[in-house]
Amino acid sequence: MRRGVHWHSQLHEGRHFVIISSIAGPNVLAHELGHYLGNPAHSDVAGNLMSYTPGEGLPVLDEKQQKRLGRSIRSYLKSGEIRAN
Repeated sequence: MRRGVHWHSQLHEGRHFVIISSIAGPNVLAHELGHYLGNPAHSDVAGNLMSYTPGEGLPVLDEKQQKRLGRSIRSYLKSGEIRAN
């Protein structure tokens, strides 16, 4: 059962969306934003934000995932896709 998805529009090239179900748990939005912000693959490491397997404590991103996130955010800010207020 899907609780969230990062979706690329086929009608509007370059546009993508994060869609969250009303039954989504507390980490689903963060997980889908991880996809939106450059982490396409799922992790096999329990407790990783991009994994389906929870760990103890808050979810984490590894160093490579954090770097992808930073590059994507800088790119989106530069292109105007997201804006800092």
